[in-house]
Amino acid sequence: MDLTRRTPHRTVFAEPDIVLSALNLIQQAISIFDEDLKLVACNEKFATMFHLPPEATQPGADFELSVRVQAERGEYGEGDVEQMVTERVRLARAFAPHYFERQRPNGDHISVEGFPLAEGGWVAVYTDISAYKRQEAMLQARSDGLSDQLWQRHEALSRSNRELTSTIEDLKESRRALARSEARLRLIAEATPGHLAYLDQDGMYRYSNRRLDTVLMRGTNPVGQHFSAAQTEDVYTAISAAVGRAMAGEPMTVDYEASDAAGDARYLRSIITPDRGDADSILGLYVLTLDMTEERRTAEALLQARKMETAATLTSGLAHDFSNLLTIVMGIHGRLERLPDLPPDAHDMIAAAHVATARGAELLRHLAAISGDRQAAPERVDIADTLRGVAELFRTTDADMADMVVDLLLEPMPETEMDRGYLQDAVLNLLLNARDAFSGEAGLRIKVSAARVGPMIRIAVGDNGPGFAATARERAFEPFFSTKARGGAGLGLSTVFNFANSCGGTARIGTSPLGGAEVELLMPHIEPAALNDPGPDLSASLEAGIALVVDDDPAIRTGVRDDLHGLGWPVLEAASAEEAFALVSQIDEITLVVSDLMMGTGDTGAELAARLRRMRPDLRVLLMTGLPVGNALRRNAEAAFPVISKPFTSTTLAAHLNPAMS
Repeated sequence: MDLTRRTPHRTVFAEPDIVLSALNLIQQAISIFDEDLKLVACNEKFATMFHLPPEATQPGADFELSVRVQAERGEYGEGDVEQMVTERVRLARAFAPHYFERQRPNGDHISVEGFPLAEGGWVAVYTDISAYKRQEAMLQARSDGLSDQLWQRHEALSRSNRELTSTIEDLKESRRALARSEARLRLIAEATPGHLAYLDQDGMYRYSNRRLDTVLMRGTNPVGQHFSAAQTEDVYTAISAAVGRAMAGEPMTVDYEASDAAGDARYLRSIITPDRGDADSILGLYVLTLDMTEERRTAEALLQARKMETAATLTSGLAHDFSNLLTIVMGIHGRLERLPDLPPDAHDMIAAAHVATARGAELLRHLAAISGDRQAAPERVDIADTLRGVAELFRTTDADMADMVVDLLLEPMPETEMDRGYLQDAVLNLLLNARDAFSGEAGLRIKVSAARVGPMIRIAVGDNGPGFAATARERAFEPFFSTKARGGAGLGLSTVFNFANSCGGTARIGTSPLGGAEVELLMPHIEPAALNDPGPDLSASLEAGIALVVDDDPAIRTGVRDDLHGLGWPVLEAASAEEAFALVSQIDEITLVVSDLMMGTGDTGAELAARLRRMRPDLRVLLMTGLPVGNALRRNAEAAFPVISKPFTSTTLAAHLNPAMS
């Protein structure tokens, strides 16, 4: 880009249609030229008075063309046309207010009055004064006996003067209309939600609205500065090549990242449009710069939400399949325990395998709770045990940070009722935030504490990192707010706050005893209902009727059948919904149906349960599933029927079959 310093100046009159409409109401011939001798506007009277061709009355027409047409027709008298044109163009460039009268080739007389505009250029008014000149001739030739006619001519002249006064007022109103139009355009430019500027062909700022501080948080006015000097180094590096291509005539749009005055990352978009002059020359550039930071973070948050949705879908499918496998394994454990003449250490081995299977089932539920889009599912929660599990999961995900220390200060407290998955998600978010604030440096130390404080439960996660800046402390819980330059969706702390708020509590930000940041959760302790109501003991199962187990997997049917046998129930089996419906229709003694929620035979367990209930309203139905708590199919089923999560033990099954729990 040519960086030689020139300062061309152009004046643009806004809204020509409005100006033209006003001019056409005036009886005199009017023409308006800008400082570059280009026609801005004229009325129809101007064209007809001088019989000008259309190309001479179009906006942008050269003053020289209008003069040449009139000179060739003898408008300025006899003489060399080129000399007359050159002289009038010279006088126009050195414009000064003037008034004179001249006679046209057809004998008419006109007056010519010109005055400058503050915005640059001038207005010329041409008035036909032939009638006045004829009156003067009559007065000179017949001064005697014309007193009556003189009076009449005086009246006519007075009327003409009044009309001329009206014309002058109209011209003043036109100027005011032009000023209002320009003011409106400036107001629009200032109201534009971005930085709007104009660069001339040398790269100098000739205009800038007052929105620069909303884009880069800098209040410096760049007008009069060169593009390379007015911009920060990161902005200049990002868009200098695009500016050069735009100067060659190519419209450009550039997305880039820059730092504001506080050092925070901003995502910007500059739309660069060439200003084309005559012969397609480039006079300069219009540059509109928009702050896309919030849009970018929103897009990243949506992408993160899609990732979470994908993870939830994948986890849902895995949880279902692995739950079925673990259900089969648990069933085998139960049958092994009932075998006679087992070796002495067999029971210990079976118990260990049973614990490992239960741990696998718990891990599946935790993963589903953390990954899925779920509704709150309050349950009995041991706060200390849950926090230990989350800390262990966090340590395994950050194996590279070998010197990381996570201290657990967990006071004994009774179990409470809350959503375990939400609690795990909130605490894991706080641990990850503490890690990210450390930027991979050595020596990270995190303290996780939990205690009962009156009616509230206090959980705090603190670290020895840099802590929260003032702005971050004020906005930390806002959705999409992030201090991470890249990859920060800004949802972590807002999720933590929402969790605490949903529990009837709150979240607060402070300073950790370790010197860094600390986030504190305060939530009310809720006594689990199950602690107050253990329910009656199971009894008389043999007299209650027959149980029907429905599942398309024979191994799962076998395991559930054995558990029901152990609880004293006689059991029938069905491999499909149709087979189950037929058995219940034919055998009145069936009083309990335990069915899988998802079967490969077409119908779901919920659909089967609804059909059976319509046929036998007194029939008890229990659905079993490996789907996570937040799954839509499971939520819909839970709204109508009791649901037990796979895998389950015979003790858990017995609790669900207790009439007080169904």
